[in-house]
Amino acid sequence: MVPGGDFVLSDRCEGIVREIVHVRREQAQAGAAAPGATPEDDVDERLREMLDAPTFDRDAFINAMLPGPDALGDLGTRVTEIERQCAALDADIRSGIREAACSRVRTRTALHDTQEVVSDLFKKIASISSKSESSQQQVADICRDIRTLDIAKKNLSRTILALKQLHMMSMSVAQLRSKTAERDFKEAANLLKAYHDVANLFASYANVGKLSDLNKKAAECRESLRAAVFEAFGAAGAGSLENQRVLADACSVVSVLGPECRSSLIDSVVRRTLEPYRSVFTPSEISGSAPVEDARLENVDRRYEWFRLQSKNFRERFKGVFPESWNVPGLLAQEFCSLTSQHLKTLLKAESIGDNIEVSVLVRILTKTISFERDMQRSFGADSNNNHGVEPEALSEVVDDSDDRRESTTSAGRSGTQQKDSSPGQVKLNFRNSISSCFQPFMGCYVTLEKQNMAELLDNLTTGETWHPVQVTSSCQRYKGSDQIFLYIKTSMKRCIRLDQPQILLDVHEVYCAGLQGYCKVLESHVPVLSKRAPEAPAIPGAGAIPVVAPTVPDLTTAQLQSLGVLINTAEYCSETLPQLQESISKQIGQDVDLGHVQESFDSLINMAIEEVVTVTAAQADKILASMSKLPLATMDAVGDTSSYVQQLRSQFNEKVSTLSSVISPVYHHFFCSRLVATFLPKYLLTILRCKRINDFGAQQLLLDTEALKTVLLNLPSLGSDKQATLEAEKKRAPKAYATVLIKQLGKTEAILKTISATPDTLAETFSTLCPSANQADLSRIMDLKGMKKSDQQPVLKAYNALCPVATQAEPIIKDLDSTKKFYIF
Repeated sequence: MVPGGDFVLSDRCEGIVREIVHVRREQAQAGAAAPGATPEDDVDERLREMLDAPTFDRDAFINAMLPGPDALGDLGTRVTEIERQCAALDADIRSGIREAACSRVRTRTALHDTQEVVSDLFKKIASISSKSESSQQQVADICRDIRTLDIAKKNLSRTILALKQLHMMSMSVAQLRSKTAERDFKEAANLLKAYHDVANLFASYANVGKLSDLNKKAAECRESLRAAVFEAFGAAGAGSLENQRVLADACSVVSVLGPECRSSLIDSVVRRTLEPYRSVFTPSEISGSAPVEDARLENVDRRYEWFRLQSKNFRERFKGVFPESWNVPGLLAQEFCSLTSQHLKTLLKAESIGDNIEVSVLVRILTKTISFERDMQRSFGADSNNNHGVEPEALSEVVDDSDDRRESTTSAGRSGTQQKDSSPGQVKLNFRNSISSCFQPFMGCYVTLEKQNMAELLDNLTTGETWHPVQVTSSCQRYKGSDQIFLYIKTSMKRCIRLDQPQILLDVHEVYCAGLQGYCKVLESHVPVLSKRAPEAPAIPGAGAIPVVAPTVPDLTTAQLQSLGVLINTAEYCSETLPQLQESISKQIGQDVDLGHVQESFDSLINMAIEEVVTVTAAQADKILASMSKLPLATMDAVGDTSSYVQQLRSQFNEKVSTLSSVISPVYHHFFCSRLVATFLPKYLLTILRCKRINDFGAQQLLLDTEALKTVLLNLPSLGSDKQATLEAEKKRAPKAYATVLIKQLGKTEAILKTISATPDTLAETFSTLCPSANQADLSRIMDLKGMKKSDQQPVLKAYNALCPVATQAEPIIKDLDSTKKFYIF
């Protein structure tokens, strides 16, 4: 045992200790995998951990190795064993040092040999590189003369080629002069193309004297060829095969001469072809000559027939002459459309000044114009599947002309044939609105006609509608006028689309809006306005004056209720159809239109009709509730069955709701029930508060009546079903929100009645508990109903104000009964 710090080991002992630890560590590592650990192994492991610790404590280590005096008895043996092990370790170390020294000598010898080998290798590489450079120099000396000869050969070949090309240019110019004089356009085109190909190679040497002379001679030949080509087309007679061959060769020359020459030739041919058209069909307002019958506005179809015939003759005459890629017949049609547009614009302007334009004539000529444009588009224009989406023949709904329809059908057949002959690679043109665009400023009379037609339709709907149907069936639950007006709008839209004038549809859509709003006013005029406001009722003590419905409001008959249901369905149908109409119009004209104001008109009409039924029904309920004042509520000594006024209310509500809801949709049926309850409940509470006095039994009787009334009102949404089966009733049962709000609002009435039944001692506490959203004015009115004296009321009010300070009290319930929207929103 080593006492704290008194026993100091010598350096020799400390070395021995470290050797012991080292030996034990090696033994532990060697025997770590041996099965079955012993206590000595645990001690060695603990000693090894102490020796490996960063803060090694020598004294603690020795104490751990020699834990007590008993361990000192074997100290000599241990020291001897340790010294023996140390000697063995020293021998091993010396042997390792000797082996390391021998290894260093061998390594040094091997490194020296390697360095000698690397040095020899570098010498050989340098020798090879020197020999390679020498060989390369010898090869360059040998090839120097050959390279010079090769360059000379290449320059000589280029010179010979240039001389040959110059000779070709000179020969081409000479032959070109000859072929031009002979009018051999085919050979002239080939020679001119060959000259252009060769001349492009010498473009950078154009200022050289010889080349400049050749280019001038070639330019003279081109001008001669151009004049010869134009002369050939000017002298072209009937379309003989020989003529067609010569003109086709001339077109080959034009293709070589370039786009400018081609455009000039086509313009010349087109102008010459349309010269008879100008002389015959030019309006007198432009030509200054006497009016010609064919040039009149109403004879526009003669113009199109003339061109169709002329176009056919033109293609036969120049068959195989013009390349299809030039699309000369299409350019001819384009120029014809441009001239015709100018002529028609002049004629329309002259007619509009004198107000002589007839809508039927205007629509007819516009129809023929669109048909002609479609024919030209199919024959010569780009692919235009969406350009004219609807056939224009249905315009006969405005102008009944069977001959026009037959002609349009024939034109469509001809255009289909022309489309087959068109080449996919030809120049495509756009003929849409090429002529019809000139009609746009003069289409106001067409919009006026639509207004007249819409006004006439509204008159017919007003006089021809059966406003009071004898029986409403499942197949006839809205007025037929709604179908007729939307059918007219659909037909009118088709007419406008066929006119292919988006601005017209944009203008006419305002006519649709005005017509629909006019129809809404027609429907509104058939809403029976029976409700009237009565003078203000006497004020309830403690509350402001509350207006009530006059008891003289007449009741609605079954026929009137059904008519209102049909009217609601009609307005709902119109409101639901308007978004589709709006989308369709916007799609056709390419811009957004807004029909929201029209839809709001029909929605307002629905609300007006429902409110009228609600007001009249509530007025009839007022008459029934008036019998409540005749009940002996102040002297009642027992609670009986449900009062008779509840049965009368049930009958009244069931009749009105069943009749109306059997016609209208479930959505507005629930809305009607909600509005009816929202109007009736304040009246019911108001009637109770108007009673002079209610004793405890009277309050219990009214509670019983209120519970029965709750059942009646909860069943309202399930009324009106054709089938009384459970499934049908379940489909039309009260919505959850409806039931929740109804129970909540009737709960206020029940709370007031329960408060009336409370004793004066508990009245303040009961009222504050049952009516947390009330006021001391409400409590004062309840005490009046109980018959309490003013002197007896003061302690109760004082107690209530102590429980609910005035600053925290809500507005009086009695005062807000005239604001049904505030407390009874479903």
